[in-house]
Amino acid sequence: MKAQLRHEMGIETPAPEPKRLAETPRGHVKFQKFAEDLLAARKPALARSTHHMYLWLLSKHLVPAFGHRRLIDISPGMVRAWFASMPDNIARRNAYSLLGATLRQAVDDGEIDRSPARIRGGAKDTSKPRPTFHKADVSMLLMMNTDRQLGMMITLLHGTGMRAGELLGLNRGDIDLDNSTVTVSRHLTVHGLQKGTKSHPDALRVLTLPQASLDAVRAHLSTTQGEFDDPLCRDARGGRMSYHTLNRHWVRLRASVGLDDLNLHDLRHLHLTEYARFASLKDVQARAGQTDVRSTLRYLHTSLDRDREIIAAMEAAQQ
Repeated sequence: MKAQLRHEMGIETPAPEPKRLAETPRGHVKFQKFAEDLLAARKPALARSTHHMYLWLLSKHLVPAFGHRRLIDISPGMVRAWFASMPDNIARRNAYSLLGATLRQAVDDGEIDRSPARIRGGAKDTSKPRPTFHKADVSMLLMMNTDRQLGMMITLLHGTGMRAGELLGLNRGDIDLDNSTVTVSRHLTVHGLQKGTKSHPDALRVLTLPQASLDAVRAHLSTTQGEFDDPLCRDARGGRMSYHTLNRHWVRLRASVGLDDLNLHDLRHLHLTEYARFASLKDVQARAGQTDVRSTLRYLHTSLDRDREIIAAMEAAQQ
């Protein structure tokens, strides 16, 4: 009645302000929630395998140590104690890298003033340098190999620098014999066949095949049957070959020539190192399918012979 009378007299009662939801005080959000929300927001930009690795690192190493703590309560001492308690391996480096990235985001978001992850070189790779292999090692492998399909795969990996998962994701129709190219548009992971490449789900690259790779693929296609969309590399049952199967054949072959330290990924190193002798860094990135310059640089090794060639060229130019 009173409200109606006030309305008729032109006196409006101001509407009550909506109740505000209680905001979490600065820095009081728990590490687990902050990290999980951050990964969920970054998921569209991450390769599926990378996202799964981050989730595993979070649940296995970071949540048990910091998950229940508020961001503001995590101290440099806690981080150092956690770091010292873990074995010095790649899991510790990757976990610390993820911890550092998460806490830096917390700083950017205004949750904390400074990141407590302050261990110098905590994410640095301290493993022993990989042995140096040469083209002659690949030639020896191919000479001892008796499996025609495996030989084709080794030749293709060494001749293009593609990842093993990209090779296993190829279909017969991805090979263009007329133009001497192979199109990389999918890759095989532990989660199955994925679109794009490891660097991005929409990535696609067309690679020129050197003559040895072209000859090996041509011979493979001419001596095997299959349709355009059938896998290029098949297992004994006719299905798409898995990485486990490929690696099993590889391990057996490399042991036969005493190259037990030679990994499949070393074929990519060999190719990109040789390719870099004639190409710019941008060209190598495109060939390798890398978006991060630092990732590309990790694949390149300057040999003493190349160093001498550069010095000789410099001296010749000065004469």
